[in-house]
Amino acid sequence: MNHRNRRLLDLAHRVNECMACGRYTEGCEPAHENGIEAGKGFGIKGADHRHAALCHDCHRHYDQGRASKSDKAEMWNRAFKRTYDFYWSQGWVKVSV
Repeated sequence: MNHRNRRLLDLAHRVNECMACGRYTEGCEPAHENGIEAGKGFGIKGADHRHAALCHDCHRHYDQGRASKSDKAEMWNRAFKRTYDFYWSQGWVKVSV
């Protein structure tokens, strides 16, 4: 079952630098990972905690661009890691028991 958390996705909208291309934006978009291992299925997005903060152009390229699947996956993985490093550095995500 995919974890859903609107507050987590909303963090991406607070990010003003695309985690893929580095371009300034008024707010990024949460780009969910495309893949079965992320919980993606036909008509179902991957889990909310598997997203990268991307500008609109990079998000569109990731979902619909002509690059190879492996190139898109590599771009998304780098952006995903940068996204969560940024969230942690800002104190936006924390461990709670």
